[in-house]
Order: sequence, then C-alpha cells, then structure tokens
Amino acid sequence: MPPVNLRIVRSANFIAALSFMGVSGCTASVHRPDPCTADLECRQAFGWGSTCTDEGACTEPSLESRCTMVYPEDLFEDPRRYRDAQLFGALFSYEDHAETLKAAELAFRLANQSEASPLTYGLVTCDTSPGEGLDEEASIEAGTRYLIETLHVPAIIGPRGSSRTEVAWSVAQGTNTLLITPSATSPVLTELDETAPSDENPGLLWRTVPPDTLQGLAIADDIYGRGVREIAVMYRDDSYGQALSELLSSEFQALGGNPPQLEPYDSNLADAVGSVSASSAEEIVLISPDIVDYIAFLELATASPSTTDAFDARGIFFSDGAFNARLYEDPQASAEVLFDNIRGSRPATAEGALFDTFVFEYFDEYGASPDALGFTANSYDAAWLVLYASVWSAAADGEIHGRGVAKGLRQISSGDAVEIRASTWPALVDAMNAQTSVDVRGASGQLNYDPSIEETTGPIERWTLVEDGGSWAFGQIDIFDP
Repeated sequence: MPPVNLRIVRSANFIAALSFMGVSGCTASVHRPDPCTADLECRQAFGWGSTCTDEGACTEPSLESRCTMVYPEDLFEDPRRYRDAQLFGALFSYEDHAETLKAAELAFRLANQSEASPLTYGLVTCDTSPGEGLDEEASIEAGTRYLIETLHVPAIIGPRGSSRTEVAWSVAQGTNTLLITPSATSPVLTELDETAPSDENPGLLWRTVPPDTLQGLAIADDIYGRGVREIAVMYRDDSYGQALSELLSSEFQALGGNPPQLEPYDSNLADAVGSVSASSAEEIVLISPDIVDYIAFLELATASPSTTDAFDARGIFFSDGAFNARLYEDPQASAEVLFDNIRGSRPATAEGALFDTFVFEYFDEYGASPDALGFTANSYDAAWLVLYASVWSAAADGEIHGRGVAKGLRQISSGDAVEIRASTWPALVDAMNAQTSVDVRGASGQLNYDPSIEETTGPIERWTLVEDGGSWAFGQIDIFDP
C-alpha cells in the first residue's frame, strides 16, 4: 500500500475562513432565524467550530490556524454528515512528532471502520511547534484553548514531553477535559493533578508511560555495572531533564559511583558539550525529550578531530527521547564514528504478536514501520484508551465528558484480559456499555494503573546501535525489570 499522508484542510471555504480568522479563531457571525443559546445548537446547524456568541448569534465554522490536521478530512466541510460525531483533540508537532500523531489517528481510523462503533469519531490535532509569531509555549496554549473552549473536546491526546504537557495542563486544569500523554515521564506530573483520586473523583491528567523512577535506576545500573565510576550528565533544563538527572545522580551514587558532573542546558547545547569534553568523565549521559538534541550532540561531538577523539574514547548513554530512527539517519556522516559507543534506555514496549499487530496496522495504513520510532505504540494505546473510556462515560452518564472518560480509564486494569487491537474493539464496546471492568494490554505493554495514583508501571528496555549489512538499527541489550 502506498504511503498515506495526513491531510491538512485546504478547502476554498477554509482558506476564506482563515482570511478573517486571528490566531484565536473566527469572530464573524452568520444569520439564522432563531437565536442560539448554546454552542451545541450552532454546531448542529453549521458544523464543528461554530459557537454561540454572547449576543446569541452563531459564528462561522472555523479552524484555529495552527489546528489544521483533521480526521476525517472533510470533518469541517460536511457538517450534516458529522453533526452527531464525537470529536477529540490532539497536541503534537506536525514535523517532529508526525509519527506519534499518525499512531493516535490510526486508532480513530480503525474504530470508524468497525461496524461496532456506536459513533463516528473525529480528531483535530493542533501543532505544538513554534510559528506564526508564537513560541512553543504560546502555540501549545493556543491549541489547547481552542480544543477546549471552541471545540469542547472531552479529551486531548498529547503532547509529547513533560514540559509541553505541563503547559497544556496549565490550560486544561479546572476544565472538564482529560489530557493523556504518550511520552511525558517526569515524576513531577504525578503531583499536578488530583493527589487522592477515586472512582467518583478521578484525576484528569493521564499517561501511557510510567514515571522515570525506574529509568533512572536502569541507566545507573547499566553504567555502574560496566565499571564506570565517573560520569557527566547533560540534561535539558526542564521538568523532564531535571527530574531524570536527579534520579540518575542519586541512584548512581547509591551504587557507589562518584557524584556526577551535571550540565544543564537550555538552548546552548554547544557550551555543555564543550564542558563535558574537557572533563574527566568516563561516560557522557544526555537527557532530552527531543531527538533534535541527540542529533545536535553527535554533530557537535564530531565537529573537529579533537572533539571526535575526546568522545570516541568514552561511553555515551542516551535517554528515551533518542529512540528514533533519525538518530542514525539524520546526523552528518562523520558522526557515525560514535555509533558503536552509544547505549540508551526507554520504557519497554510489548513483545510478540500484539506489538507485531500494531506494526502491521500502522504499515498497512501509512506504508512505513513504527518499530524504530519512540512512543508510537504509547500514542496508539492512548487513543484507544480514550475511545474505550468514552463509551464508558456515555453509558454511565448519558454523555461523553472528561471526568466520565477518566472514570472509564479507572476500569481498564482489572477483570478479563483484553488486548488493544482493532479486532477487540467490539468486545470492548460491549464491556464498556455493560460497565464491566477489563484488564487491557497494549502495544506499549501492560497498562496496569494503580488506582491510588492513576499511574502505570513497566520495565525499561536498554538498547544500543547495531550495524547490519552497511546500515544501522536499534538492537535490544536487555529488559530491566528488578
């Protein structure tokens, strides 16, 4: 099957709408014989994105200018067809996190293809990248606000990374909208939401990855176990980098290692690279949520013969953000000299037939394999969990809303075992409608949420780069699960 690209809406009507939209959306009103009193009336009459103003008139259906990735592709162009659809949101970088976005959308595509689906489901994704005069934080805020305030989505999938998730949550907190991220692993997030959740009062901030507590130990154990006692840790100075570097430092010293040299960085990775290259560290650790930082490090580390020699003599360890085929595909050719030195860690995905099914479904839809792309399985699972829990919400409360979805998510960690795949969707619809708890296992692994904190746990995969027939790939070292 040829590759399938997500379509950015570019209809004539949409282009016209954007011509008078600001970043926050459309303000022009349309005429209708009866005044409106709620956004729902406007959506049913004119389509998604139409809202009821304080003056009682419906606005034109519109898209936020950074939220143009839409599935189904004609969602905003055919209001009659989708007037009863259930819409959800997503927050991902269109460029840097395209694969994670596709994995989430895949679940929606598969659900809509099933006769068992009680509704048609739609997904609007907002770009988290900087652009159009907005920095990344402002872009995330604008997208989150549009999804919640204009589209009234009950749940948002994403974004990638702990700091981005904190920004989105700062907007979503206090609303009845659930946020579920496929990659934010900072332990800091656990304290941001409801600290004593219950079935009646569930939290609204969820994730399909475990906190970094075990990953810090897995990195320390690997490095110390190879006889290394001196390390330097470069980390992105955000909630993810700060938390994981602190965990790693503590665990490494507890094992007997020396206090690490810590090098936080914001935008100037070059200074941190220069500092650690002149250190006495036997191994260099880089902690970042973004693949671009790892690529930049490899190119900076091989920018001259002297820096190449400095790093080629040391071990290199990368955290989970590095698990992306771009790690060995994008850097300049000179960086390849360091590939044999690289080891890394990430939350382990499922193994065997279940993960293979996800790979096949993704390839069948998009013509590419996701097995060398970090957090795609977690994103796929997050989307399916939202769909499962939305059925629970509708059955329990007669409507789909964030807290109802959260209540449904508390019912997927005990009961009969069910695997997350397209073929099990009918059984999950029946179970959720019957208010029956199930124990789901996803492409990203076992999703057993502790009801007291609404967090899951899971093993850590330790990996390396291996050369096979002149090309590079990821190779598993082991699974760390003490």
